[in-house]
Amino acid sequence: MKQEQFYEKVKAIIFGHAVGDAVGGSVQFEEREVRDRFPVTDMTPFYGNHFPKGTWSDDTSMSLCAMDALTKHGLAFREVMANFKKWLFENEFTPTGETFDVGRACFLSIKAASGSSAEGHGRCGESENGNGSLMRIYPFSLYLSCSDFPLDGKIAYIHRASALTHAHPRSCVGCGIYSFVLWELLENPTKQGIKDGLKKAKAYYREEPELIPYRRLFDGEFDLLPRDEIKSSGYVLDTLEAAVWCALTTENFRDCILKAVNLGLDTDSVGAVAGSLAGLLYGFEGIPEDWRNSLLKKEYLEETGEKFCDTMCGPMPREEYQRQKSFALEPDPDFKWQPFDAQDHSWEQDFFLLHEDFPKGARSPLYCNGFPPESWYEIEACPFGGPDEKVVIFEYGQHSVMFSSFGFAFTTYRNYQKFLRSLPGKDEDDRDGFVPLWDYTAIYRIPNFGGRRQTRPDVSASAYSFYEVRDYLVKKLGFKTENVTAWSGDGERKYTMGSSARVAGPRGFKKVSREQL
Repeated sequence: MKQEQFYEKVKAIIFGHAVGDAVGGSVQFEEREVRDRFPVTDMTPFYGNHFPKGTWSDDTSMSLCAMDALTKHGLAFREVMANFKKWLFENEFTPTGETFDVGRACFLSIKAASGSSAEGHGRCGESENGNGSLMRIYPFSLYLSCSDFPLDGKIAYIHRASALTHAHPRSCVGCGIYSFVLWELLENPTKQGIKDGLKKAKAYYREEPELIPYRRLFDGEFDLLPRDEIKSSGYVLDTLEAAVWCALTTENFRDCILKAVNLGLDTDSVGAVAGSLAGLLYGFEGIPEDWRNSLLKKEYLEETGEKFCDTMCGPMPREEYQRQKSFALEPDPDFKWQPFDAQDHSWEQDFFLLHEDFPKGARSPLYCNGFPPESWYEIEACPFGGPDEKVVIFEYGQHSVMFSSFGFAFTTYRNYQKFLRSLPGKDEDDRDGFVPLWDYTAIYRIPNFGGRRQTRPDVSASAYSFYEVRDYLVKKLGFKTENVTAWSGDGERKYTMGSSARVAGPRGFKKVSREQL
């Protein structure tokens, strides 16, 4: 696709999204019954004329925050969060110089984030699955559409982008489904393109439990559902369903937006998400000219889109996708286990290991994705396909200024293979920074094993054997004993919960050049 053609598509998404946001803003949170009596027919001022016609809200502001950061810094979530803070606290990226209509989850996540920990503050409770990440995810979807990253890598980044504010797997999956639809529409801007995108999303997430709430979307007759069965609340599922339904059941941009807004309730976000899809369906010229021209800071939107497009059509940064395969690990016959001596086996800072495939310099999934142990699931039942699933146990650890937390987690071999597929595997001898694209939605904390808060993380350590942890999983969740494997491949190894274990790396192993094997 030529750059000029691509920019027209990008512009159509940006303006379609902002127009839907602006049309819906005037009647946000009003019930559907009110809309039925007094339907919206045009873009109007709102809040008693406090905001003029063409004012867009947090949906567009946060999208612009992301777009600006992606343009200037690439996939650097710290910069995205810095822009979110500028929007929330300094009124930047707004149409009127005033920040308004901030969702609770977004506010709490942004407020809690800092320059050194941009990630890890997204709301992760099941009751916090609002549409606050879905409404601003399209810049990330567009940016990744131009990359040659593997699909698993793209989706992992979409999930991380969602988790900046909305970290529950349901919100992340919703953003992933939307991204599949957008990617398909970029190549095939038809209603069939929407359906094809949904099919690809269903195939990709087929083993993901959080796909179940979205199952209606994948019904071949979803577009035949009556209006009364389409909800339009701020719940991520309702917003995505409503936006897709409106796009599938109308024949032009104006009708799509008016249909979305007249569903009532979270009208600006439903309108924005529907507008981004309709923008691709009908193109920039398909957006009513009077609506386009009424948008506040129209020139700013165009300029931001042009710079964003120039970045996407250029070379993509790859420094975050390095994989070290020049060495392997094998048991060290001379190693003697010493609980508090980290010196004789220290070779990496932060680690993640499953058998031979060791991503060089990889930090633990907990550290990289920034999710504190308290945000992970307390497992009461098998979260995977069944007790026959083959699982791997690994350690995690997190340091901060005031506390350290250690414990165990587990995931499936299938998820680990997904992680490996997310790595292009280029420049394997490059020793620059590496951020593993682990899909945290498939990592589960093992309760009652580790996890502590203490002001002096280096003063104590405790050890458990692999067998103790394995037996817990077998007894608690019903996994088969032979299907539970140690992450190091060594069942005799002690899992040590303490700062020395976190700094030292896996004990009892030594690095061996693959050339020597």
